[in-house]
Amino acid sequence: MEAIDDILIANNIASSANGEKTESYNYWWSWQDAAPSIQERMQRKAKTKKYKVRTLFQEVISHL
Repeated sequence: MEAIDDILIANNIASSANGEKTESYNYWWSWQDAAPSIQERMQRKAKTKKYKVRTLFQEVISHL
């Protein structure tokens, strides 16, 4: 079994938080000062998706 390379993990996390594509260990990493704006953006996207699904569903029902 290989030893855990803490420096490699820390560098991957920092690179991921900078928006680079890296091995990020199934987490979404971000710098603490950027976290609120990222969370707000994700919530807006979730609401938009929910709206689109609802609109599509209503469209399908209206054609039945």
